[in-house]
Amino acid sequence: MSDLVLDYLPVELFYEIFSYLSGCHILRAFHSINNYLNDILIGYDNYMLDISSLDISKKEFDLVCSFLRSEQIAGLKLGQNDFDLVNRFITSFSNSQPLIRLRSLWIDDTILIDELFLTRLSSIINYNTLISIRFDRIRLNNSNVSSKYSFDSLSHLVTSSSHEFRQLSNKIPSHLTYLHMFFDSIVDIIETTSQFCMLKRLLMDMDQLKYLTLILSKQLETNSDALDGIQWELFLSTSVIYLKTFNFKFAIMETSKTQINFLLNRFRSKWWLDIKQWFVEYDYDQRALITVPYFASKSFDNTYPYSFSLIQNPNMFCSNIENLTINLPGYEKLEQILMSQFVKRSCFNHVTRLSLKGCLMMYFCDKIRDNVDLSMIKYFRFSSTIDTSKAVIRLMENMTNLYCIHIQYLHSLSLFNQLVSPLVSIRRLVLFDYTSTTRKQLFYHICRLFPRLTHLTTDYHSRQMLCYLLNELLDLENVTVHLARSQYAPSHAWIRQHSRLQRNLFESKVLNIADREKRLILWINTNSDIEITRRHHHKLRKCTIQ
Repeated sequence: MSDLVLDYLPVELFYEIFSYLSGCHILRAFHSINNYLNDILIGYDNYMLDISSLDISKKEFDLVCSFLRSEQIAGLKLGQNDFDLVNRFITSFSNSQPLIRLRSLWIDDTILIDELFLTRLSSIINYNTLISIRFDRIRLNNSNVSSKYSFDSLSHLVTSSSHEFRQLSNKIPSHLTYLHMFFDSIVDIIETTSQFCMLKRLLMDMDQLKYLTLILSKQLETNSDALDGIQWELFLSTSVIYLKTFNFKFAIMETSKTQINFLLNRFRSKWWLDIKQWFVEYDYDQRALITVPYFASKSFDNTYPYSFSLIQNPNMFCSNIENLTINLPGYEKLEQILMSQFVKRSCFNHVTRLSLKGCLMMYFCDKIRDNVDLSMIKYFRFSSTIDTSKAVIRLMENMTNLYCIHIQYLHSLSLFNQLVSPLVSIRRLVLFDYTSTTRKQLFYHICRLFPRLTHLTTDYHSRQMLCYLLNELLDLENVTVHLARSQYAPSHAWIRQHSRLQRNLFESKVLNIADREKRLILWINTNSDIEITRRHHHKLRKCTIQ
């Protein structure tokens, strides 16, 4: 599509498109295409930024700090990464106006939310104007901190610690429409003789509540009134009348199948199943009563035992799995479980991450294709010491949405030799455990087969090989190489001098991990004239593979 055609599209259409994208993805896709689109980006004031994402590129982060104004940011997710982006973001925007239009804040579990962090963040955020908050890891020591935050505008709350949040705000707001609460404190659970009374007291005044999720981490005895579906029905149908969605996970003490079935039957009235359509199961792996599909396991690994015998709808369980790990020597046992009386129609039709361990014979390959919708796979991991490259290729041919490959395979060269056409959809490659003598040929094939790589992780061999990869793979945004303890990483200055990165801004960092290994990470801003780089590629001081 030409620039002229884009210029005829109304601003409102772009705003509608932007509402489905994160702020970083908007900037990545539309910045600097033409002046018309840049003006639209400047006028848009509903950016939802994810600074926690491991996928955020240096180009995107640099644009966030240099291109966006504080009043354009409506949502923010914060999390740590290797380049300390949270502190850099706070520093960048603390020098300008506060985030006056921010309505949604999510701080993930990589950040410890304490008094010091909250105080620093308050330099750019007014907590009392926030509509939505999610705090995944709160640790407060000062009881006086509660006087600072009232959360007057809050309607959406997700917190990992009921006790800590009540220290932070003194009380849980009663005007919420969405509540996701994790009860982690022994005080929360035993402050009354009845867990159900405690929960009722919390919810009684929340007459606007529409979405409720409750997690009790302390194992309950099977005679606990919090496990009584009939009591829940009476309370919710009369006191929380606008509730549309109710999810819970209640950990219970080990008990008999008979007792579990008794508990489940209390949640199988017409009100639960037909009117509300809320479904409760017992999860053997989590040892908990859960609502499905919300709390059904997203991951399955056949290395660990699992029982379908207490699951009312095992097909829903299979359909809910997104991360599937198969230990191939145990696949026949897995298939026996899937084809048993408990699973009438076995199909993992929503798996996006597939990991295989062991010898992938053609027989297993065909069975996996029968049970897994491979067109949904975005991440594929394979590890083996036995050469089964033909079967791997047959499987990959059906993965039409593949985005990331993680290979720990002694015969990687054999696999790459049999791949004829470039895999242009692959953006991420992790490569380990190959035969070291094949490294030179492997790196050649990486550049041939994966020309659009943005993320590469592998072993470090030499400065020359690193330089070769940087010069050949022009879309790289993140390179991570693992160094042995005896190896030294090339300096930032050397990399700039001997690679195409003389034309790109980039950052480098060496991480020492528990004195066992070192990692060199390069974070590259690809915002340079790639076409000029391609045309003058021969003029670079090019390192050959050695």
